[in-house]
Amino acid sequence: MPTPPGDFAPLTETLHPGTVLYRAHATVVSGNVQNDGTLPNPGVGQRTRFGLFGDPTVPILYAASSPEAAVHESLLHSMGPGAVLPMSAVTHWAITPLEVTRPLTLVSYRGAGLRRFGLYPRDLTDTLASEYSATVRWAEAAWTYGADGVGYMCRHFNHTAAYCLFGADHRGALRAQSGFPPRRHPGLLQRDREWLAAVAAEVGIHIDVMA
Repeated sequence: MPTPPGDFAPLTETLHPGTVLYRAHATVVSGNVQNDGTLPNPGVGQRTRFGLFGDPTVPILYAASSPEAAVHESLLHSMGPGAVLPMSAVTHWAITPLEVTRPLTLVSYRGAGLRRFGLYPRDLTDTLASEYSATVRWAEAAWTYGADGVGYMCRHFNHTAAYCLFGADHRGALRAQSGFPPRRHPGLLQRDREWLAAVAAEVGIHIDVMA
Protein backbone atom coordinates (compact mmCIF):
# COMPACT_ATOMS: atom_id res chain seq x y z
CA MET A 1 0.00 0.00 0.00
CA PRO A 2 1.30 3.51 -0.79
CA THR A 3 2.47 5.57 2.17
CA PRO A 4 1.83 9.29 2.68
CA PRO A 5 4.39 11.41 0.84
CA GLY A 6 6.83 13.55 2.76
CA ASP A 7 5.43 16.65 1.09
CA PHE A 8 1.90 15.83 2.24
CA ALA A 9 -0.38 18.42 0.61
CA PRO A 10 -3.98 17.16 0.78
CA LEU A 11 -7.27 18.51 -0.39
CA THR A 12 -9.42 19.57 2.54
CA GLU A 13 -13.13 19.87 3.22
CA THR A 14 -14.95 21.79 5.92
CA LEU A 15 -17.75 20.75 8.23
CA HIS A 16 -19.59 24.00 8.89
CA PRO A 17 -21.45 24.94 12.08
CA GLY A 18 -24.97 23.54 12.00
CA THR A 19 -23.96 20.35 10.19
CA VAL A 20 -25.40 17.29 11.95
CA LEU A 21 -23.43 14.06 12.20
CA TYR A 22 -24.60 10.77 13.69
CA ARG A 23 -22.67 8.55 16.03
CA ALA A 24 -23.48 5.07 17.31
CA HIS A 25 -21.74 4.71 20.66
CA ALA A 26 -21.71 3.15 24.09
CA THR A 27 -23.60 5.26 26.60
CA VAL A 28 -21.24 4.25 29.42
CA VAL A 29 -17.47 4.05 28.96
CA SER A 30 -14.48 3.05 31.07
CA GLY A 31 -14.73 4.17 34.67
CA ASN A 32 -18.54 4.16 34.52
CA VAL A 33 -18.46 7.55 32.78
CA GLN A 34 -21.63 8.61 30.98
CA ASN A 35 -21.06 9.33 27.29
CA ASP A 36 -23.43 11.75 25.58
CA GLY A 37 -21.80 10.97 22.25
CA THR A 38 -19.04 13.58 22.36
CA LEU A 39 -16.47 11.47 24.23
CA PRO A 40 -13.88 9.97 21.87
CA ASN A 41 -12.09 6.66 22.10
CA PRO A 42 -9.10 7.68 24.24
CA GLY A 43 -6.89 5.03 22.68
CA VAL A 44 -8.17 1.66 23.84
CA GLY A 45 -9.15 -1.43 21.91
CA GLN A 46 -8.09 -2.75 18.55
CA ARG A 47 -6.66 -0.69 15.74
CA THR A 48 -9.18 0.71 13.26
CA ARG A 49 -8.88 2.20 9.79
CA PHE A 50 -7.80 5.59 11.10
CA GLY A 51 -6.75 4.80 14.65
CA LEU A 52 -4.90 4.27 16.84
CA PHE A 53 -1.69 6.23 16.34
CA GLY A 54 0.68 8.63 18.06
CA ASP A 55 2.65 8.64 21.31
CA PRO A 56 0.71 9.44 23.37
CA THR A 57 -2.18 7.95 21.46
CA VAL A 58 -4.41 10.46 19.69
CA PRO A 59 -8.08 9.97 20.69
CA ILE A 60 -10.52 9.52 17.79
CA LEU A 61 -14.25 9.81 17.26
CA TYR A 62 -16.05 8.19 14.32
CA ALA A 63 -19.31 9.59 12.98
CA ALA A 64 -21.34 9.51 9.77
CA SER A 65 -23.67 11.76 7.84
CA SER A 66 -26.69 9.49 8.34
CA PRO A 67 -27.95 7.37 11.26
CA GLU A 68 -28.13 4.30 9.01
CA ALA A 69 -24.45 4.62 8.12
CA ALA A 70 -23.58 5.04 11.80
CA VAL A 71 -25.25 1.69 12.52
CA HIS A 72 -23.62 -0.09 9.59
CA GLU A 73 -20.17 1.18 10.56
CA SER A 74 -20.51 0.07 14.19
CA LEU A 75 -23.14 -2.41 15.37
CA LEU A 76 -23.45 -4.17 11.99
CA HIS A 77 -19.82 -3.69 10.95
CA SER A 78 -18.77 -7.34 11.05
CA MET A 79 -22.13 -8.95 10.27
CA GLY A 80 -23.40 -10.32 6.98
CA PRO A 81 -26.70 -11.60 5.57
CA GLY A 82 -28.20 -14.28 7.78
CA ALA A 83 -26.57 -13.03 10.97
CA VAL A 84 -28.59 -12.49 14.14
CA LEU A 85 -27.93 -9.65 16.58
CA PRO A 86 -29.64 -9.96 19.97
CA MET A 87 -31.08 -6.74 21.31
CA SER A 88 -29.30 -7.46 24.59
CA ALA A 89 -25.95 -7.04 22.80
CA VAL A 90 -26.63 -3.33 22.38
CA THR A 91 -28.08 -2.67 25.82
CA HIS A 92 -25.90 0.36 26.46
CA TRP A 93 -25.73 1.75 22.94
CA ALA A 94 -27.34 4.83 21.47
CA ILE A 95 -27.34 6.83 18.27
CA THR A 96 -26.77 10.50 18.94
CA PRO A 97 -27.01 13.40 16.49
CA LEU A 98 -23.97 15.64 16.94
CA GLU A 99 -24.27 19.23 15.79
CA VAL A 100 -21.04 20.83 14.60
CA THR A 101 -20.53 24.12 16.47
CA ARG A 102 -17.31 25.42 14.91
CA PRO A 103 -15.71 24.93 11.48
CA LEU A 104 -13.84 21.61 11.29
CA THR A 105 -11.15 21.25 8.65
CA LEU A 106 -10.78 17.69 7.41
CA VAL A 107 -8.35 16.01 5.06
CA SER A 108 -10.45 14.61 2.23
CA TYR A 109 -9.93 10.93 1.45
CA ARG A 110 -12.70 10.66 -1.11
CA GLY A 111 -13.14 11.72 -4.72
CA ALA A 112 -10.38 14.07 -5.84
CA GLY A 113 -8.89 13.87 -2.36
CA LEU A 114 -7.94 10.24 -3.02
CA ARG A 115 -6.91 10.72 -6.65
CA ARG A 116 -4.59 13.55 -5.59
CA PHE A 117 -2.38 10.88 -4.01
CA GLY A 118 -2.89 8.34 -6.80
CA LEU A 119 -5.21 6.33 -4.55
CA TYR A 120 -8.50 4.55 -5.07
CA PRO A 121 -10.98 3.39 -2.42
CA ARG A 122 -9.48 -0.12 -2.54
CA ASP A 123 -6.16 1.41 -1.44
CA LEU A 124 -7.37 3.22 1.68
CA THR A 125 -11.07 3.41 2.52
CA ASP A 126 -12.29 0.03 1.19
CA THR A 127 -9.60 -2.27 2.55
CA LEU A 128 -9.85 -5.23 4.89
CA ALA A 129 -8.92 -4.90 8.55
CA SER A 130 -5.62 -6.65 7.82
CA GLU A 131 -4.50 -3.41 6.13
CA TYR A 132 -5.21 -1.13 9.08
CA SER A 133 -1.55 -0.90 10.07
CA ALA A 134 -1.01 0.82 6.71
CA THR A 135 -4.20 2.87 6.48
CA VAL A 136 -3.63 4.41 9.91
CA ARG A 137 -0.51 6.12 8.56
CA TRP A 138 -2.79 8.31 6.46
CA ALA A 139 -4.66 9.37 9.59
CA GLU A 140 -1.38 10.21 11.29
CA ALA A 141 -0.35 12.26 8.25
CA ALA A 142 -3.61 14.22 8.49
CA TRP A 143 -3.07 14.79 12.22
CA THR A 144 0.49 15.98 11.65
CA TYR A 145 -0.80 18.30 8.92
CA GLY A 146 -3.00 19.95 11.54
CA ALA A 147 -6.42 18.77 10.39
CA ASP A 148 -9.33 18.19 12.76
CA GLY A 149 -9.90 14.79 11.17
CA VAL A 150 -10.53 13.03 7.87
CA GLY A 151 -13.57 12.64 5.63
CA TYR A 152 -14.19 9.56 3.47
CA MET A 153 -16.93 7.27 2.17
CA CYS A 154 -18.31 4.53 4.41
CA ARG A 155 -17.07 1.09 3.44
CA HIS A 156 -20.18 -0.68 4.73
CA PHE A 157 -22.70 1.90 3.51
CA ASN A 158 -20.85 3.33 0.58
CA HIS A 159 -23.09 6.14 -0.59
CA THR A 160 -22.72 8.01 2.70
CA ALA A 161 -19.87 10.08 4.12
CA ALA A 162 -18.03 9.07 7.27
CA TYR A 163 -15.70 11.05 9.46
CA CYS A 164 -12.90 10.36 11.91
CA LEU A 165 -12.27 13.32 14.20
CA PHE A 166 -9.07 13.73 16.19
CA GLY A 167 -8.58 14.99 19.73
CA ALA A 168 -9.50 14.37 23.33
CA ASP A 169 -12.11 17.09 23.87
CA HIS A 170 -14.90 17.73 21.35
CA ARG A 171 -17.14 19.80 23.62
CA GLY A 172 -16.10 22.96 21.80
CA ALA A 173 -16.78 21.46 18.39
CA LEU A 174 -19.77 19.14 18.81
CA ARG A 175 -23.08 19.48 20.64
CA ALA A 176 -25.04 16.33 21.44
CA GLN A 177 -28.69 16.50 20.42
CA SER A 178 -31.51 14.19 21.45
CA GLY A 179 -34.56 12.67 19.92
CA PHE A 180 -33.30 10.22 17.31
CA PRO A 181 -33.92 6.50 17.77
CA PRO A 182 -32.57 4.24 19.00
CA ARG A 183 -31.90 6.22 22.16
CA ARG A 184 -30.92 3.37 24.44
CA HIS A 185 -31.40 -0.41 24.64
CA PRO A 186 -33.42 -1.99 26.16
CA GLY A 187 -36.38 0.08 27.32
CA LEU A 188 -36.84 1.59 23.89
CA LEU A 189 -40.14 2.73 22.56
CA GLN A 190 -41.47 0.21 20.07
CA ARG A 191 -40.75 2.55 17.17
CA ASP A 192 -37.07 2.62 18.16
CA ARG A 193 -36.83 -1.15 18.05
CA GLU A 194 -38.64 -1.22 14.74
CA TRP A 195 -36.29 1.34 13.21
CA LEU A 196 -33.16 -0.60 14.15
CA ALA A 197 -34.70 -3.89 13.01
CA ALA A 198 -35.69 -2.35 9.68
CA VAL A 199 -32.19 -1.00 9.02
CA ALA A 200 -30.70 -4.43 9.69
CA ALA A 201 -33.37 -6.30 7.73
CA GLU A 202 -32.51 -4.37 4.55
CA VAL A 203 -29.20 -6.27 4.44
CA GLY A 204 -30.55 -9.59 5.71
CA ILE A 205 -29.53 -9.22 9.36
CA HIS A 206 -32.10 -10.09 12.02
CA ILE A 207 -32.39 -8.10 15.24
CA ASP A 208 -33.82 -10.46 17.86
CA VAL A 209 -35.77 -8.12 20.12
CA MET A 210 -36.58 -10.98 22.52
CA ALA A 211 -32.96 -12.01 23.14
